[in-house]
Amino acid sequence: MRSKVRSSFTTLEREALICGRCGYCRNSCPVYQVIGWESATPRGKIGLAKEVIRNEKKRAMPDEFVQRMAQCTLCGSCATICPTAIDTRKLWLEMRKHIAQKGKAPKAYKDLYQNLLANKNISGFNNKDRLEWSQDLDTEPEGLSLKPGAEIGYFVGCVSSFYPQAAQIPLAMTEVLMRSGIDFTTLGGEEWCCGFPLLSMGFVDDAKDFIRHNITQLKKLNIHTLLSGCPTCYHIWKFDSLEELGNYPLEVLHSTEFLERMIKKGMIQLRATDGVVTYHDPCDLGRNGGVYENPREEVC
Repeated sequence: MRSKVRSSFTTLEREALICGRCGYCRNSCPVYQVIGWESATPRGKIGLAKEVIRNEKKRAMPDEFVQRMAQCTLCGSCATICPTAIDTRKLWLEMRKHIAQKGKAPKAYKDLYQNLLANKNISGFNNKDRLEWSQDLDTEPEGLSLKPGAEIGYFVGCVSSFYPQAAQIPLAMTEVLMRSGIDFTTLGGEEWCCGFPLLSMGFVDDAKDFIRHNITQLKKLNIHTLLSGCPTCYHIWKFDSLEELGNYPLEVLHSTEFLERMIKKGMIQLRATDGVVTYHDPCDLGRNGGVYENPREEVC
């Protein structure tokens, strides 16, 4: 029972000891479904964590432990089925932080880490080019970058900013905002990566630096409503930035929440379709963010 766990234990140790190895998490883990190794299951990773904690002073951290932790997608599926209510996503992040502190982060993590510190985005391109996608707009709105006092701050995100296959997202959102008469702006080249890649790799202090930078830029513009089309950027702003935001009032909306609001206000008119529409709940929006109903709301 949790009440009997020594209070001196770290979060990692406490959660690892709670696991009863019931195995309910096995079938919910997408990584296990592909790999098939017990060590890839949530209970398997927790078992490895126990060994690492128990033998930390006696021997080096096993490579298998590092590998299995790196393979986890952080989807949070195992947490929804855990009968002892272990916050597994938080546990995996704690483990990765522990790995990074021991200097055992995988080479791919270290390479991405260096790229993020150098370029402030995951792509490696010059961060000043974050608005390059806007060149494909028929008309570029005034104040698209760093407009003080705008009603909405649109946080575009690294993927939508730099990867052509995702450029239609900010183009479409910008068109919707313009046609609806919404006063909005972006952080332009001052927008840094939201910090999730650093957080997910265990480099927590660096992630907080990125979060603080973006908050500082938002405060400079006196913006109090932030819109994000990326579920993970949304999750960072909504949940992981609270400590850094402090008392600063900021409403954080995912695009699905914002679009639902505009449709209900009559600012957007939808046309009916006879086609079949399939909607996929992003892990960081649905399971990890709690936003399920807004995209499904009947507003016509």
